[in-house]
Amino acid sequence: MNLLDFLLNNKNFLFLLLTSCVFGIASEFNHVSITVLTNDNVIYYMINYVIWCVFPLITSVITGSLIDIYDKKKIFVIFTLINSIIIYGFSLSYYLSNIYALFICSAIFYSIDGTISNSIFSFTPELVEKENLYKANSIESISLKIMPLIGMILGGLILYYTNIYINIILTCCLFLISIIIIQQITIISKEPKVIQQIEIPDTEIVVVEIKEEEKEKEKEEKINKNFYAMFVESCVYLCENKNILFLVLYKSFINILLGSFVIINYNNSYNIFSNNKKDGIKLFVLSNTIEVLFSVIGQYFFNRFVNSNIQNLKQILNYTIIPVIASIGFYIFSNNIYSWLFGSVIFGCCDVIIFTIISTILQTEVKKKIQGRVFTLGYNIRVFLCAIGSIITSLVIYIDYSYLQYTMIIYFVVYFLFGIYIII
Repeated sequence: MNLLDFLLNNKNFLFLLLTSCVFGIASEFNHVSITVLTNDNVIYYMINYVIWCVFPLITSVITGSLIDIYDKKKIFVIFTLINSIIIYGFSLSYYLSNIYALFICSAIFYSIDGTISNSIFSFTPELVEKENLYKANSIESISLKIMPLIGMILGGLILYYTNIYINIILTCCLFLISIIIIQQITIISKEPKVIQQIEIPDTEIVVVEIKEEEKEKEKEEKINKNFYAMFVESCVYLCENKNILFLVLYKSFINILLGSFVIINYNNSYNIFSNNKKDGIKLFVLSNTIEVLFSVIGQYFFNRFVNSNIQNLKQILNYTIIPVIASIGFYIFSNNIYSWLFGSVIFGCCDVIIFTIISTILQTEVKKKIQGRVFTLGYNIRVFLCAIGSIITSLVIYIDYSYLQYTMIIYFVVYFLFGIYIII
C-alpha cells in the first residue's frame, strides 16, 4: 500500500495529520513572534527558553492525567482555544514593552502547547490499526521535521513584509483552522461490545453491556483520583517497566545532542560561515532545508527496505546509536562547512528514524489507560534535556569557541560508551 492509498483509506488519520501540520506551523509562527518580542536580547531569550523547558515538565503532573481522563478531541479543542487567546497576551506585552507579561504568557502557552501535542500523539493508536502504526508514525515524524521549517520561513516573511500584530492574528487563525480539522475525525470503537445474558428465575433475561460498564467505572476511578496520585502511578509504571523506561530515556539522551547541534547550526550560520545577518539567515534556512530533505529521503528508504515488525524494530533500535556517534564525529570538525553539514544530515536522518521506532513501540506496548501520562512525561523530559544540551553548548561557545571541539569529543566518548552498553 503506497502513501496516498494509506492516507485515503485512513481518513481519520489524514485529518489528524492535517491538524498536526497546521498546529505545527502556528506554533512556529508564535516562535518567530517570540524572537521579535525578546528584541534580540540574549538574556530575555534564554529566560523564555528556560520557561519553555521547565514549565511543561512541572505541569506534567496535571496535563498527562487530563489526556487520560477526558476525550482527546475535547482536550485539543479547549486547550487550543485557550492558546488562541493567550497569544494576544504576547501582542499586549509588545505594545506595553512589558517583558514580565511575555514570560507569564510563555509559561501558560508552552504548558498548554505540550498538552496539545501529546493529545495528538496519543490519538494515533485509536485511529490506525496496530500493523499500520509504524507507517503512520513515519509520516508524522516527517511532518514534524517539515512543518517547523515551513512555519519558520512563512513567519519570517510575514514579519518582514508586515508586523508582529499581523503574525499573531494569523497564528490565531491557524489554531482555529486546526480545531475545525480535528472536528472532522469520527472515532468508531474497534472493540466489540461484550454482551452477557443473566437469567434470573421467574424474571426476564437481563442483558448487560459489560464493556461499557467497565469503561464508565474506569473513568470514574480516574476522576476520583487526584492529579498527583495519577502522576505517581505513571512514574511507578515506568520504573516497573524497564523497557518502556529505556525507550523514554534513550530518546531523551538523543535530545541532549539535538539541543547542542541546534546551537552549533545557528552559530555556524550567523557567525562562522557568513559575513552579515542576511547571509546568515540564508545559510541557516539552507542548512535546515538540506537536513529535512535528507531526513525525508532516509526515512523513505528505511520504510521501503526494513521490516516494521515490532520485534525487528526493537533490534534495529539498538544499532541506531552507531550513526548518531558518527554524526558527533563530524560535528567535532564543525568549523569545516562540509563536515558540519554532513554531520547535520546524518543526525537528522537518525533522529527521525529513532523517533518513529520509539513512538511505534510505545503506542503498541504502553497500556492505553496510562498513555497520556507516559507520553506527556516522556515528551517534557525530552524538551528539558534538549534545553540542557543547548545551554551547555551556548556557554561553551560564549566562553571560547575553540572549546567546542573538546565538548564534542566528550560527547563522542560518552555516547560511544553508551552505544557499547546498549548493543551488548
